[in-house]
Amino acid sequence: MDKLDIEYVAHLQRLQRVPCPYRLYPLRLKALQLVTGRDVMSEVETRIVNPLGKLLGVQYAEQLRRDLDTFGLYEAIGYFHTYDFPASAAAWVDEVCAVYDEIAALYMDHHRRVVDSDDPRIRSLLELLRNRGDSPHNMPGLRMPAVEAAGAIPPPEPPPADPDYTRVLPVREDLKKLVGEEAMDQPANLAAELIEHLTARFMFDGFPGLQLVFFETAELLGGFDIDPFSGTGQYILRTLIEEINEEYFGDFDRWSRCLRCEKAFKPEIDLASANAALQNGGWVCAECTA
Repeated sequence: MDKLDIEYVAHLQRLQRVPCPYRLYPLRLKALQLVTGRDVMSEVETRIVNPLGKLLGVQYAEQLRRDLDTFGLYEAIGYFHTYDFPASAAAWVDEVCAVYDEIAALYMDHHRRVVDSDDPRIRSLLELLRNRGDSPHNMPGLRMPAVEAAGAIPPPEPPPADPDYTRVLPVREDLKKLVGEEAMDQPANLAAELIEHLTARFMFDGFPGLQLVFFETAELLGGFDIDPFSGTGQYILRTLIEEINEEYFGDFDRWSRCLRCEKAFKPEIDLASANAALQNGGWVCAECTA
């Protein structure tokens, strides 16, 4: 019987149409279900896992479930290049890539709702994920949507304190437990509250890595109509950079991968490099910048 030859690089390229650097483990997919109401875990079973079992045998379906749990959906599908598919499976493999696109796009659309949710069920799923170990996957050529600066970037400028400022976000329970509810400071303005919120997120939910941290920050700021390249936005970014360099979020891996040459390098973590990463859609090494 003719076999379907899945060329590895081309196969992975079909999975890169949606830039989703978050590993779609079952725990993350269950959190997505709670936010959206869409039963993505059942879709993975009925559209990917069960058909694979019918094509190649139950042992392959079980292997896919293990790969999904250990590495995430992108990586689990990526391993298809090692399987001996019948030629008749070509259309189904294309369908699997389309399913990944759907779910990855859905997650990216709702990522902020997942990580900022107050639902205790979602918080417990994220805590389990953090304790198990969670890091962004290195999709070859992964590029985040670039953030454009409208003009010259001003220096960081903290906004004035507002004695009548009222919080707009709920105080995280894990932060209350850490410092004590009575010891919680009242933020002086929105910028101070967002710094508190981001710091707590990266401390308690896990640091997303240099590839993602400034894009997650810019996304949150945009939700409050704060341009990351404004004086206030630069002040918030600079504060987070100081916290990163003081290792608030642990001794994390500072290696990154250049968007252009794909070489691994250690970028300088300062405001200029963070701004460049946002504008480029990721980190670019010194040799490619010159």
